[in-house]
Amino acid sequence: MDALRFARFKRLMEKWQIDPVFRSKAESGSFAVFPSEETGLMPEAIHAIHNGNALRFPSNPYAREFCERFFRCSRYLSELFQPDSFHDPEVYGYLQRIRNRCRMESALVRFHPNIYYYPIAFELSRGCRIGCDFCGLMAERWTANAPYDRDLWRGIIQESFDFLGPITGECPCYFATEPLDNPDYERFLDDVESITGHIPQTTTAAADREPERIRGLIQRLGEDRLRDQSRLRLSIRSVRQFERIAELFSPEELAYVELLPNNRGSVYRISDSGRNRSNHDREKYRYSISCLAGVRVNLTDRSMTFLEPVLPDETRPCGYRVLETLSFDNSGDYREKLVGLFRRHAPAGLPKDKSIRIHPEVKIRKEADQILLVGDGVAFRIPDNRWNEAILKGLADGAALRKSFSHWVFRKILNRMFMRCWIRCSGADILFSGRWPVVSGQ
Repeated sequence: MDALRFARFKRLMEKWQIDPVFRSKAESGSFAVFPSEETGLMPEAIHAIHNGNALRFPSNPYAREFCERFFRCSRYLSELFQPDSFHDPEVYGYLQRIRNRCRMESALVRFHPNIYYYPIAFELSRGCRIGCDFCGLMAERWTANAPYDRDLWRGIIQESFDFLGPITGECPCYFATEPLDNPDYERFLDDVESITGHIPQTTTAAADREPERIRGLIQRLGEDRLRDQSRLRLSIRSVRQFERIAELFSPEELAYVELLPNNRGSVYRISDSGRNRSNHDREKYRYSISCLAGVRVNLTDRSMTFLEPVLPDETRPCGYRVLETLSFDNSGDYREKLVGLFRRHAPAGLPKDKSIRIHPEVKIRKEADQILLVGDGVAFRIPDNRWNEAILKGLADGAALRKSFSHWVFRKILNRMFMRCWIRCSGADILFSGRWPVVSGQ
C-alpha cells in the first residue's frame, strides 16, 4: 500500500483509539469522519485490528498492511531472542524460563507474541518529570539526571556486551524513568550503537514537550529500523496531548512510529499495577508491564538491582520483585557485580539448601486419573499416583532438599525438569513454568 495512504489511515485509527468523542461519532454512523471513498474499508479495518482478527480480512488493504507491519516486527523480535544473541547460555535459559512462567501466570502475556524480557535496563535519571497517572511502575518524582561520563558509560556497555552478548544493544536506556528527561540521551544511544551495532527502542511520554528531539530520533533511527523494529513509541497521556502531537507532526512523519493510547477514555485496557491500582474507573488486566528480568542499572546513584516481573498484588504493586541491590564504583567493579548477580539469582541448577513450595498462582485439580496443575487458562496433566501425590504434598508443605536418598531422587527429577525449562529457580524461589507451571518458594 502507498505509504502516504496508510499513514493517513493510521492517524484516523489512532484518533479512534484515543478520543472517545471521535469514536462515538464514528460508531453512530457519522462516516464524515472518514474520507468519503473509504467509508467502508477504514472502519472495517479499525474494528478488525481492535478485535485482534485483522487476518480475517485479507481483502481489506488497511488490515492487510497492518498485519504485514506487525509481523515484520514480530519476526525481528523472534530472531533477536535466540541463543546467538547471548554470550552466556545460562542467561538465555533464565529468560526463557521467566517468559514461560509469565505466560503461565497471565493469558494476556501468553497471547501476545511480542512480549519478551530483557536481561538489563539502564536508567539515566533518578525519577521522572512527567508523572503519568497510569504509570504501572509508579516512578518517583524526578530529582537528578546522570551526567554523561563517556568513559564510564562506554565501559559499562562494553562489559555488558562481553558478558551478555549482542542482546545488550537492544536493552532499554530507561525503566521507571522518562528517557528524554536526560538532555544527553542521544549521546548515550550513540555509544550503545557504536559498541553493539544496535540502538535500543525508545518509549517516551514527552513527544509534545520535545518535538525536535523526536524528529532527531526519527532521522537517527531511519525508516528501516522504525518500520521493521518499532524503535520509537510515543505514550499518549491525554486526548489534548494527542491533538498537540497531531499538530506538531504530520501523519507521514509518524508513519512508522507507534502510538500507545494510555489515556483515560482510550480503548486500551491498562495493567492493574502501580498508580493504576487506585484507578477504579478504568478497565484493567492483571499483568506486569515490566519487560526486565535481570539487572536495573541506575547511572545517577550507580546502583544495580536484580529484579523479576511478577503478577502485581498488594505486596508487589508495581509488578516486580527485588532480589538484591548493590552499588558499583567503576566499569570493572560493575562487571564483577553484574556476573555475581546473575550467578546468584539466575543459576543453571537448583539451590541445595532452599525450601520450596507450590506456586501461589497455580491451582491443583484432580480429573479422573490425572492431576491438573492449572495456571491462567492453561494446565499441565500428570498421572495421579502415589509418587506424584507425595511430591505435591511435600511442595505444598514447603519441602527442603536434604541429603537423604529420597530427597536426592527428588532433586534429580527437579533438575531434569529445570534443564528442560519446565521450572525456574531464583535464589530461594523455584517456579514451575511452561509445561510445568507449579512451584514457588520463600
